[in-house]
Amino acid sequence: MEVTLRGGENSITLVAPEPVPLEDFETQLAVFQTMLTFAADLPCGQLTLIATEASGQTVNVFGRDKYAPFERSTRAPVEYSLRFAGDWIQHTIERWWAAYSEWKPVLYILAGLRYQPGYVDADVILSSAAIESVATALQLHEAPRLSSDESRPILEALESLTGLDHAQKEAVAQLKGDLGRTTFRSKVEQLIRQVDDDVWQRARVSVKEWTKQFLKARNAIAHAASSGIWEDGVLLRGIRDANWIVLTLVILTHVGIPDAAIDRAAERLGTRYGPRYRDIEIFT
Repeated sequence: MEVTLRGGENSITLVAPEPVPLEDFETQLAVFQTMLTFAADLPCGQLTLIATEASGQTVNVFGRDKYAPFERSTRAPVEYSLRFAGDWIQHTIERWWAAYSEWKPVLYILAGLRYQPGYVDADVILSSAAIESVATALQLHEAPRLSSDESRPILEALESLTGLDHAQKEAVAQLKGDLGRTTFRSKVEQLIRQVDDDVWQRARVSVKEWTKQFLKARNAIAHAASSGIWEDGVLLRGIRDANWIVLTLVILTHVGIPDAAIDRAAERLGTRYGPRYRDIEIFT
């Protein structure tokens, strides 16, 4: 079976040498559709499938969209985050397929952020969840809040308590767990270090300022806290778009894109988003 995806003057053909059910083939299409959405930073819908059966008979399949792309102006190809060119692309597709299986929630979130014009605060939370999931998938182990030496006197004091009832014992156990609890901040900072500093500079992102503002906004929204972030639409949009840049560059690095291609993607992202936020310090 083979399926051709046409877009304007260009087309991409996916081929399965052995006959497979259409449902199984659509799984492969979904993986590739998500990759195209990520590469173009735009919705990529399955509007029509033209499938050729093993017998040679052509079958037209309509209305199999998982998401219907909303109206959105297109951009020149120079702004694409990823181009399907070069002798490295096959390796990249293989790494993307593996990531799709391992990070399925993350890549679903990425596609969703581009397919739906959601509330900006919801987008911040969704992209925050994706950032945390990527860090977990990369096995970035967070540092404990306190070192063992710093925790020891507190643990000894808790151990010395006697005559506690069941509820108090549970509270003590929770306090002990909190001492060794890892932090989301540490995970974010480790994720940032997956990408070279000069790449962040090309993307016009101040990782120090982004980390501070991102964590503050994420915590306020996640806990529905009283905060000025709810009224600061420009800052929220800036955090959301910076989150997209962070996710894009980390994933490009993970799937093995050459350094030169990552540099170009960073420059495109910085040129696209940076000028929108001249008054916030997340972008330089």
